[in-house]
Amino acid sequence: MHIALREIPAVYINLPRHTEKNESMQTLLRECGFRYTIRVDGVNRPDNPIAGASAAHYRALGEIAPPFILFEDDCRLKYFRPEITIPNDADAVYLGVSRWGRMNAHSGHCVEWERVDEELLRIHNMLSIHAVLYLNNDYTTLCRKIAHHAGYVIENYVDIGIAEIQRWFTVYAFDNPFFYQTSN
Repeated sequence: MHIALREIPAVYINLPRHTEKNESMQTLLRECGFRYTIRVDGVNRPDNPIAGASAAHYRALGEIAPPFILFEDDCRLKYFRPEITIPNDADAVYLGVSRWGRMNAHSGHCVEWERVDEELLRIHNMLSIHAVLYLNNDYTTLCRKIAHHAGYVIENYVDIGIAEIQRWFTVYAFDNPFFYQTSN
């Protein structure tokens, strides 16, 4: 499947008080040439910022139907390729990656993956969701349910639950990611 990334809506999460991050994301998305961008208010939880971030993902994952790219506002550009080719069975594609994975109820350097070609990996348990292209409605809906549970029920990290369901979906990542996260 050939995808023109600039034609896909770019959604980003940002707390209203983080004006510098909002400006940074607007600049990044403009420099990449995204034609349609949506800012989603983050959820302010001073008592539990992790739960706030998970609740913000819940909000953002319900903003529009896929396909869309969801960014966290601490995302930075490594390089950008406006067009990608991925397998037709893709439910999601990580445009930013992490060495951290989730295995046997523990997080660490344990990402399971298999190489698809010279640049693409199929991932099974990757943590970190700072730049993800959501393509499939079923996958996105389940991720949103996980975000609700993480943000409002267990008040914990959303990426743990998402990493744990990847093995049942077809999720890809680029070996050389387009974006990286500054806060980690």
